[in-house]
Parts: sequence; C-alpha cells; structure tokens
Amino acid sequence: MKLFSSLVLLLLFAPSSMLAGDEPAVTAVDSGSFGIFVGNKRTATEKFSVEQTADGSLVTTDFKTEESSGAHQTTELKLGATGDLRRYEFKDIAPGSAQGVLEPRDEFMVQHSTLLPTDKPEEHQYILPATTSVLDDFVFVHREVLAWRFLAIGCRQKDGQIQCPLKKKLNIGVVIPRSRTSMLVGVEYSGRDSVSIHGKPRELNLFVLKSETSDWQLWLDDDYKVVRMVIPEVSTEVVRD
Repeated sequence: MKLFSSLVLLLLFAPSSMLAGDEPAVTAVDSGSFGIFVGNKRTATEKFSVEQTADGSLVTTDFKTEESSGAHQTTELKLGATGDLRRYEFKDIAPGSAQGVLEPRDEFMVQHSTLLPTDKPEEHQYILPATTSVLDDFVFVHREVLAWRFLAIGCRQKDGQIQCPLKKKLNIGVVIPRSRTSMLVGVEYSGRDSVSIHGKPRELNLFVLKSETSDWQLWLDDDYKVVRMVIPEVSTEVVRD
C-alpha cells in the first residue's frame, strides 16, 4: 500500500490512541496548490497544506486571485484525532480585513467575527456538534477533507484497501463560517472515470457532492488526493498544479 493510503487509513479509521507513540510530531499528509479556472481562464490559486499532528491534524490555506488588487485570504483548520473541530480561523488580507474564529463550546459551535480589526467581535452560535465538517467559501481543500470523511464513515476497509458502495449517498452536516450558515451535503462515490488532467488521460475515482447551493464533482487519485474539481453550473474548474 502506498504511504498516503496508509496515512489516510490511519487518520480516518484508527482509534485516537494509535496516533501517539513513536511517530514524528508532524507528518505531511498533502500539500500543493490548486488553480481555479472560470470559463477556462485562471482566476485564482489556493496553496494548501494538510499535516498530521500528535493529537489530530492541521489544514492551512492561502488563497489569492490573479489580479494584483484582488482578494487574498488565509485559513487554518485544527481537527482532533477523530476529526472533530478544535478551531477554525479565517483572515482577509485584501481587499478587506474581515476575520473570524469558530470553536466548539459544550454542545454548540461559537463564531466570533469582525469586519475591521477595531470592531467589537460579533458572536454567532450554531446548534451543531464538534463533529460537523467545516466547508467554507473559497476554501477548496476543505472538499478533499470532506471526501476523506466520507471514506471514513461511508466506506469500509478490507485487505488494507478502502472500498466504497457505488452511488450510495451519505448526508454529512457542514458549517460555512463565512456565510454564517450550515447545511447537509450529500456525498456519493460514482466509480472510476477517465479524464484529461493537464492534457494527459487519467483513470481516477469520481465523487459527487450535492447541496442546496451547488453540486461538485471531485476526482481523487488512488492515494485519495483531489486532482480535479468541477462546479458545472458556474463553469468553474479546480485543478491540482
């Protein structure tokens, strides 16, 4: 089994006690960048990193539009060993300076947000458990993390491999901090699919995400890394560089 497959199985299926021990304090799980294309024109880039830590995982992003005066934001998502939310933070670098922090509190999630650094933080509560997935606006690697969650709870492990039922939808609760809302996202595995990536044919695993706002198609390779994402209704494509 390849290293990344082993890491995904460890992160998603192993009990939290197995994440401690003699392993390094931080293990790189995935990193790189996504190019965001609208109508075949590159409009933005998201640099991302996913790391396994001693007590969970850390997902960071840096999103910039192509225009020099365009949008720039960073995010940091901390998850516990079983995938529960520890802390999520987003910051606007440009053109504004909005920022927010989302954290669990008892049986709720609490978000504190400001539009300006001098503003008094506004509090917003979600009646949601810490197991709810974060799927924020303009954060594309969150879709990869959501796909991993589907692999963990909707699929099974056999002979060291992950096997998913074909076209069996699983509804997963998500929170969208920037929009201050939540919803259910239906995730299903649609089988193997042949697609062209950077002009070369690839045989990949196709997953479909369906929500009340949009539908996404995700192509993951055999190491369960997202290679391509498409939002058909808005002619948007996201491709790993």
